[in-house]
Amino acid sequence: MTLKKVAYQPGSRVRWADHGQAAYGIVLKVFTHYLERTMNGATVTRPANRRNPAYLIELDGGATLLMNHSDLQLAV
Repeated sequence: MTLKKVAYQPGSRVRWADHGQAAYGIVLKVFTHYLERTMNGATVTRPANRRNPAYLIELDGGATLLMNHSDLQLAV
């Protein structure tokens, strides 16, 4: 039996590995379609879909970034 990861909702606190360290942030928005955005002067793309949504995340320090569902875990 395979467990399915459920999409995170806005307001969810998530974590991921960043250069071997845990990084944390809050989900601001969920995207279920191909996404292209300019962030910090760079064009960022995410091939999001319903099975692997992309998230706009606000880091604890206030910066924002885009991450795919497959890269995240729910923070406890």
